Amino acid sequence: EGKMEKGLTLKDKKKKIKKRKKEKKWTYDDINIIEYCFDGELIIKTKKKKKKDSEVVESVKDEILKRKKEEMYEEDTQGDNYISDIMDDDELNEKKNYIIQKTSFRTLSLKLPNPPIFKSTTESNIIPQVSIFELLTKFDGETETYLHDDKSAPSTLIISKLPKYLIFTIERFSKNNFFVEKNGTIVNFVIKNLDMKDYVHQDYLNANPVTKYNLIANIFHSGTVNTGSYKIHVLNQPTNEWYEIEDLHVISILPQLVLLPESCVQLYQRQDVQLNGELG
Repeated sequence: EGKMEKGLTLKDKKKKIKKRKKEKKWTYDDINIIEYCFDGELIIKTKKKKKKDSEVVESVKDEILKRKKEEMYEEDTQGDNYISDIMDDDELNEKKNYIIQKTSFRTLSLKLPNPPIFKSTTESNIIPQVSIFELLTKFDGETETYLHDDKSAPSTLIISKLPKYLIFTIERFSKNNFFVEKNGTIVNFVIKNLDMKDYVHQDYLNANPVTKYNLIANIFHSGTVNTGSYKIHVLNQPTNEWYEIEDLHVISILPQLVLLPESCVQLYQRQDVQLNGELG
């Protein structure tokens, strides 16, 4: 290869260097682009199901047997450093009563409040609204939510790692035995500086120095369940202009109009992510 390099003209060498730079620019060392962009992690704390009477009896028997063994061991070792590293009672009880696990996520699901069934004459023309921060309380580590249909064990959710790109899916449609219903509640959100700091576990704040996001895309549904359609608002970041796209129809819009429709999917970009996807 060294001999071939000597035989190249200056123009060919420049072309080769330019080609190498171009290849390097778009190579991410075999990193999956989806995993690179949507690399969030959640801590899920779930209450353990209550044991049946027979299970409780067996558990008590096991505990008594365990304590007897511990007492015998303490006598043999004369208590030498046996319980020096035992957990605090509160932490021990929490471990017994909860299952704590860490899991990766690519989207965060937000549940809309149910719209009022019966409306007065004055309320009939008022569109229900909710703040995105109210929906995000689901991830504050304190609000209980049910992850399974049986609703037997409530869980709390909190973020341990913020992704480079954050996707919110808003549950706007629900289906019963007879028909599909659309929840027309408007979500009041922010386009710039969405701060996710309150939804990150305090032990992981140092690992997440950047917690603010900017909206770059918003998919929404316009119209009724049967005759409506999906559209998208997209930000052209180099020019800072917003566009509305429906199929092949593209129009430029004011940023204020992005806040008005019935959002279904929102895409936020973390503020330290540059246009080429690298961190700055």
